[in-house]
Amino acid sequence: MKTRKILALILTLVLILTTLPFSVIPTTAATAGDFTYSILEDGTVSITAYTGSDTVVNIPREIDSREVSTIGDLAFYSYSNLTSVTIPNSVKSIGLMSFESCVNLTSISIPDSVTFIDNQAFYNCTQLASVTFPDSVTSLGSSAFDDTKWYDNQPEGPIYLGRCLYSYKAYTSPQTNLTIEQGTIYITPWAVMDNNLISITVPESVLTIGESAFIHCDSLSSVNVDANNQNYKSIDGVLFNKTGTLLIQYPLGKTATAYNIPAGVETISESAFQDNTKLESVVIPDSVTRIDEFAFFSASTLASITIPDSVVSIGSSALYFSAWYERQADGAIYAGKCFYDYKGTMPEDKTIHVADGTLGIADFALYDFDTLVTVSLPESLLNIGESAFMYCINLSSVNIPGNLISIGSTAFSFCEKLLSIAIPESVSYIGDGAFMYCSSLASIDVDADNSEYKSIDGVLFNKAGTALINYPSAKQDENFYIPDGVLSIYFFAFINNPYISFVNIPLSVTNIGLFAFENCTALKTVTIYNSVTQIGVNAFGYYINMDTMTEEKIENFLILCNENNEGHKYALENGFDFSFLDDEEPTTEEPTTEEVTTEEVTTEEPTTEVPDEKGIFSSIIKALNFIFTILTFLAEIARLFA
Repeated sequence: MKTRKILALILTLVLILTTLPFSVIPTTAATAGDFTYSILEDGTVSITAYTGSDTVVNIPREIDSREVSTIGDLAFYSYSNLTSVTIPNSVKSIGLMSFESCVNLTSISIPDSVTFIDNQAFYNCTQLASVTFPDSVTSLGSSAFDDTKWYDNQPEGPIYLGRCLYSYKAYTSPQTNLTIEQGTIYITPWAVMDNNLISITVPESVLTIGESAFIHCDSLSSVNVDANNQNYKSIDGVLFNKTGTLLIQYPLGKTATAYNIPAGVETISESAFQDNTKLESVVIPDSVTRIDEFAFFSASTLASITIPDSVVSIGSSALYFSAWYERQADGAIYAGKCFYDYKGTMPEDKTIHVADGTLGIADFALYDFDTLVTVSLPESLLNIGESAFMYCINLSSVNIPGNLISIGSTAFSFCEKLLSIAIPESVSYIGDGAFMYCSSLASIDVDADNSEYKSIDGVLFNKAGTALINYPSAKQDENFYIPDGVLSIYFFAFINNPYISFVNIPLSVTNIGLFAFENCTALKTVTIYNSVTQIGVNAFGYYINMDTMTEEKIENFLILCNENNEGHKYALENGFDFSFLDDEEPTTEEPTTEEVTTEEVTTEEPTTEVPDEKGIFSSIIKALNFIFTILTFLAEIARLFA
């Protein structure tokens, strides 16, 4: 059972990928010499892998008359032969972990064309002693140069790279103040964490402060922002965005026991008060509508939090392990007008009637309560948070109230006994995977007057009919003809439907999302026409073996396609059988052997294209870039084994 729950968390993590455009999820790439590359939407080239053995590598400025603009995620990852690399001044972006663990690389000169360097780009390049860094970089990832000789040789104090504050190296130094240099435009995420700083002064020039840049600084009593800064300000040492709508960081070293958040704040940022050990009460004004994840997490002395009725959305773990939470009685916990959590052991066959007047269900509010069978939601409800009912495996009935606006990602995923869902006119947002793995769900029915969504025969589409969002897991039709006009088949759209054996994909479809047909075990053949330009990772042909918790291929899976089109590339990359079509017209009947050419089924590779395995791996790794979201799920995994 625990392994299945962990699977649920992993699949939810994968949903983070859906915040990325299809073009960021490559499936195949071309080659030029020792370089594997893909062509981006703007027509430029991204280097996705190096397959040679040279110790000195010169990255070309152009490939096939196209400018090389990007060194992709993991492109040179762990290439130990590399001692020197030349990056041309056409490159603007250096990707996630792109040179990580190139342990013999000794120096790097980054050209002034580069504006973006992702997390861990040169991490663990243990012999890297010389770094030439331009002023052009406006975004620098966390740990990009950690575990290098260059970093080890830096003196204690602030470390700058170009116009970026990269780190503050003084973990054991006496308490001191930091005045960030004027001219600095970017502060790297987690740049000044776990330090003994008393105060930080942010100059006028800073444009971006990375997430959690000043977290876990126990002695920090004030963050002071220059009054002329365009994007940020401080009020009594507390960090806000310039307009005062976002409270970013309340310093842990402030000695006050009470704090009134200023009027006008709309969002309390993630980890804003996390681990505070001095505050005893916080008053939140009625301008606040959202409390982000971990906002008051582990605020061990904070016993009183005044939460106004305006709050409709609360992130996961926002209040956990605070003194306020510990004082709550077992049972349903409300934070203002939000249903926040159910504390303690839930009785068997439980029905929960959410209180009238409730405006929001918090993220993960009722996650993994397998004794919950019925939920009654009030007409006042506006928001259902992310994963709010995820893995309530015995939940069979829930009403969606007529004023609801938003249903969060994975809100009802893995609700295995949920039979049907009726979406009212009011709903304007349904998050990714909201009804994923609902194995008894046979139909999703949308009110005809809804302006954002519609349903056709129980299948969920956007209102324009250009995106197929969800095909219910228990819909028992064996054949399905996707309507002409659909452009995209969304991530996880058909996942876990064991009945469907034939899908007609029309010529209008250009994008097929990752895991779109995962676990569709009756589907043994798909036809991919040249109109399809993007196919996501493991879009079809795979199922999850729940006994071994491994992903396996569907036996005898066949792809009908045209030579060198995306279907052909996908077949080669994944080792599936394929056969070439005679023409470009979509079939109106289930494919037969007469509908394909007489060429034998083959797995022979075309000469101009090769699988880009690193590109696929980097797509999965990119999800890990959103580290704080991931921490939410790691906390849940830890709870499962507690």
